[in-house]
Amino acid sequence: MRIGGFLIPQECAQRLTGIYGYDGDSRCRRRFELRKLVEEYGGIMEIVSYPKSTGRDEDNQYLIATRYDFFSLEEFLELGKDRDQAKVPQFTPGQNEEPARLILDSLDLPVTFVTCWKLDRYIQPKARMQIYAASQRRLKRSKPPSTDEEQPN
Repeated sequence: MRIGGFLIPQECAQRLTGIYGYDGDSRCRRRFELRKLVEEYGGIMEIVSYPKSTGRDEDNQYLIATRYDFFSLEEFLELGKDRDQAKVPQFTPGQNEEPARLILDSLDLPVTFVTCWKLDRYIQPKARMQIYAASQRRLKRSKPPSTDEEQPN
């Protein structure tokens, strides 16, 4: 899945939550507090490793997601063995990002917009529900109107 949004580095998350340290307990509490704060504002937070997709917990950063698009694991692996997130086709920031940008500005956080990749099964459940609902709306719009009468052969 391709995800676009604003990246919040560990250092900013520490300052925002007041939870410092890199041990497992500190990272877990910081992640929980930051997610709670983002959800209070109506946002969705994803955990990503950026700029490299390493899968190591110490490389994680937080992404305030503003858009999602389908992008398979195979497509991501075709970009190269270095797993460089910068090679993922980039979204262009626009109106979708304005609400999140205003919130981050009010919290005095740097606003770096990035596009990265994340395995679909690790996408936040709230985001998966929104993606599914949007795909159903697109599907309904693309279907021709049905009639109750049988069509002649």
